[in-house]
Amino acid sequence: MLAVFRPPRPSSNPKRTHNKGRRMSNKHMIWAEGDDFTGWCCSHCTWGMTAPRLESTVAALAFNRLAQETFERHSCADVSHPEC
Repeated sequence: MLAVFRPPRPSSNPKRTHNKGRRMSNKHMIWAEGDDFTGWCCSHCTWGMTAPRLESTVAALAFNRLAQETFERHSCADVSHPEC
């Protein structure tokens, strides 16, 4: 069984664009817990980062920061589209 946390989507201005006129993605990081995966994944593609077992809050914060940076750099177009 896979338990997924999805933050609420903002309802205002859903079609924002970059300054170069390209449409911005409304992708979100989602925390997922299941039998075979626990970690962060993308709301729009199969990108994911498996969470290791961490012994301290400092290590967990560092992992979350790395996951956020990696998520922001990934391109959904480079990853296949089935759900996480």
